[in-house]
Amino acid sequence: MPMSDTQTPDILILTFPGGGSLSRWERFGVIGREIGFVEGVGRSVPRIICVSTAGTDERRIARNLTEQTGVRIDAISEAEPDPDLGETRTLEQRVLSAVAGASRVVIQTIQYDDDGVALRLLNPLRRAGIRVALVARGAFIESRVLSASRGPHHYESRLAAEKEGRVCAAAQIVAGTSASMIDELCWKHGIHLKRTRVVNQPVSMPRDPDSLSANRVNDRVLTTGRFSGGCTAIRFAIEAFGLLSPQQRETLTLEIIGDGPDGLDLPAYAESLGVNAEFRRGVTHPELVESLSRATVFLQPENARRQSITVLEAMSLGCPVVVADIPEYNGLVENGSSGIRVIQEHKAYTFAVDCLLGDAGFRSMMADAAHARVAFGCNPDRVIAQMLAVYREALEAAPKQGEKPSRRAS
Repeated sequence: MPMSDTQTPDILILTFPGGGSLSRWERFGVIGREIGFVEGVGRSVPRIICVSTAGTDERRIARNLTEQTGVRIDAISEAEPDPDLGETRTLEQRVLSAVAGASRVVIQTIQYDDDGVALRLLNPLRRAGIRVALVARGAFIESRVLSASRGPHHYESRLAAEKEGRVCAAAQIVAGTSASMIDELCWKHGIHLKRTRVVNQPVSMPRDPDSLSANRVNDRVLTTGRFSGGCTAIRFAIEAFGLLSPQQRETLTLEIIGDGPDGLDLPAYAESLGVNAEFRRGVTHPELVESLSRATVFLQPENARRQSITVLEAMSLGCPVVVADIPEYNGLVENGSSGIRVIQEHKAYTFAVDCLLGDAGFRSMMADAAHARVAFGCNPDRVIAQMLAVYREALEAAPKQGEKPSRRAS
């Protein structure tokens, strides 16, 4: 019986970015958020295999997730020896053994730089007679983020760009979270627009939208960032908050959530600016969601040209957001409606926060619009349906059994 080109894959292989794994998801408390996408896709794809180079407890976590979701989830990590095949088997050999009997496989990167795993798997699986499609998907362009902090000619920026280019060139479809992101990838790596798709990040919606303001307080501004690399975004938020009037600062708290080893001087720095700051490190995702549900305003001054999942989660929870005016938020954060986008100046952020703090009606209107915008654009069911369509298109474009992939001019 001939295979229909519109069929979904027998197996979806998800490849983690360098250092990423199910173990890392579990350690940082985000596995509940991330696994929602896997569970949704698993309603249409019989089996999902998570492949990483760094995970150390992958099989146990995969077994637990299978029991919790009812979706068959397996995990293979280069750092975790296989008890059945032995320690000498390569990652490629282990994946080949795991997919035996499959006829259609889609490999999807979680981020464009997946330690080269997708490219390592592609040809061995095709030589085994399996029809394999590659979907290069990412939430942001790492070379763009690195260029913003270290310069476009820094070796790490150039290496990241090289890795992105290789995986995008080999992919049947390149997916990104915004039109501006896709436009930059096309320009940077010579990708034809027809090979691209814009698919938002999935964001879980609260069970009871009518209760969004139940825990909301009127004296707490929340910001998040990394306590590393100079803590630029966190310092910026503290400095912007410090420009509020002394009367406002007396009654307000700036809650700062992040991870990383740096920023030990920040509490004293905040105090010197008259900012009542509450620092929280190592917060799990459920704890972050709780803070987002209480905050008066979420302030995110990061200007690295990436769409923050935390901003989208704040919007889904009805928390007004103040963010950098970057095109990655086009269609989601509509200025003055579902959020406020400002230029990268301290006074601009201070003015936006002041406007929201001083007008409860404005905050309420913005909270409702933000929730509605994310509930439509980032609804998990909608995103999953889009990705399943991407998988089908990618398989249709993939080399058939025994067919050599044609060289793309892109």
